[in-house]
Amino acid sequence: MSTITYSLRKIDLFEFNEHHAKMTTAYGKSLTRHQLIWPALLAVIAVFIVSSTRDVLLGMFLITMAVLWSTLVSGWIKKRFYKHIMDSISDEDAASVVGQYSIALNDAGLLETKPVGELQINWDSIVKLEKSRSHLYIYITEDAAIIIPKETVTEKASLKSFYKELLTALKKN
Repeated sequence: MSTITYSLRKIDLFEFNEHHAKMTTAYGKSLTRHQLIWPALLAVIAVFIVSSTRDVLLGMFLITMAVLWSTLVSGWIKKRFYKHIMDSISDEDAASVVGQYSIALNDAGLLETKPVGELQINWDSIVKLEKSRSHLYIYITEDAAIIIPKETVTEKASLKSFYKELLTALKKN
């Protein structure tokens, strides 16, 4: 069966927390609201004003405000979220988690080799898989996952075969 080796960094912990929050909490709803809904509402109002009163200047102002709202407010929300995460993860906790990892698939499940030891994870302990642009997340509980950063995997081709074998094994078990 497949084995992959990768490095986990502190930034990967932050990105997992943000990914998980976007998918499951009010943070994701708030971010969507401020990136899409409020700017879209301002754009609709701008179109209505321009079509009914022919005040193009006010319409352009509202469109500009919609773009600024989408970028600045969502950026501010993300900055506050990152600050909250940075405050909640101590340097000692991060130091105990970051480092070189290896995951091997076997008949019983996953064998994760960490800087602090080994852990055997049974197939029925895996809740779900999620794939983002830069990470693969193997959820062990609804809130905890094995974080695999794609860019730090030592052999990129092995990640593809690992993922295919992992999906096959999860479907089988």
